[in-house]
Amino acid sequence: MPPKGRKSVSPWNLCENCKVIVSQKDLAMHVENSCPPLPELWTHGYIKDKVLYGVLEEVNPQGNAAESILNKCN
Repeated sequence: MPPKGRKSVSPWNLCENCKVIVSQKDLAMHVENSCPPLPELWTHGYIKDKVLYGVLEEVNPQGNAAESILNKCN
């Protein structure tokens, strides 16, 4: 009998309501607070129409996060 393997869980989920792709860790926040995400007020990363929307943090020379920067990456 072959060994039982662990079923892999996808780190990404398709929101059936607004059709964006959201990471597993942001899914609850997305459903509760930002479905559908507004381009000017989103709070988590997602993929919509083949465009990745994410958050970048600027790091100062001491290695501390200086500020979060919302960014759209094409």
